[in-house]
Amino acid sequence: MKKKKIVDLTIGFPVFNEEKLINKALKGIYSQTCQNFNLYISDNASSDNTYKICKSWQKKKKNIKIFKQNKTMNINSNFYFIYSKSKTKYFMWMAADDIRSKNYIRDNLNFLKKNPSFISSSSSSRIEYDKNKNLRTVNFKIDGKTYERYYLFLVNCFSSHSLFYSVFKKVDISNSKKYLNYMAWDWIVNLILLKHGKFNRIETGYLYSAYGGTSNEKKYIYSSKNNFFDKLFPFFRFSKAYLNFFFKSKPSLNKLIRSILILSVINIRFLKRYIKLVLN
Repeated sequence: MKKKKIVDLTIGFPVFNEEKLINKALKGIYSQTCQNFNLYISDNASSDNTYKICKSWQKKKKNIKIFKQNKTMNINSNFYFIYSKSKTKYFMWMAADDIRSKNYIRDNLNFLKKNPSFISSSSSSRIEYDKNKNLRTVNFKIDGKTYERYYLFLVNCFSSHSLFYSVFKKVDISNSKKYLNYMAWDWIVNLILLKHGKFNRIETGYLYSAYGGTSNEKKYIYSSKNNFFDKLFPFFRFSKAYLNFFFKSKPSLNKLIRSILILSVINIRFLKRYIKLVLN
């Protein structure tokens, strides 16, 4: 009798009005050489055909589980929801406009199984950085002591898409819940991951990320904040959370000063950005 394979990876796919992209995204994930995973989809009360398309895929693929939300919640909450439903040892979020090389899951999952000191692994990132689809390649790794890992993340925070969407060991991220309504919730999740281990970048494959995202949208800056102060300084709460993580990791004075300077620049940069959005 053939032994049943143990499923140790869940792919979380939060969706909202993705009818134009979802077929391509699902074709991509089912083109992976590794198919031993659960695919959990959370439809955030879409008003288009997203849910219908997901149901048609579920009829063909037995490893798909669909959650349909009764009303639309903010995007971070939908990401958190799908994560909370997974029970496997490893996890990976996917987005409708991301593309992974065919061996991405297999190679990164194998690396993590062989290297227990690493919490997360990804391939090279190819990121569209403007509307003309110009690309930049990102290959940073994060290792060292805990405070060094936090600092390296901060230095690379605006290129950290590949960490959030990597294959990683599932850990408790409940401490991030109080930040669900704010910018950079994904960065706080990354800090929680880095508390538990190092981030690797394998030499094979790629993760392709399209230009845009919620942090670039004017409506997100307006709708996801509870008060005027958070609109002016959308990364202030992340800054406080980062320093809390950082202090507990017993950092060097040099890295502490550098971190405060970087956080100051980020907050001033987005204050200027908010003013520009308002004036336009």
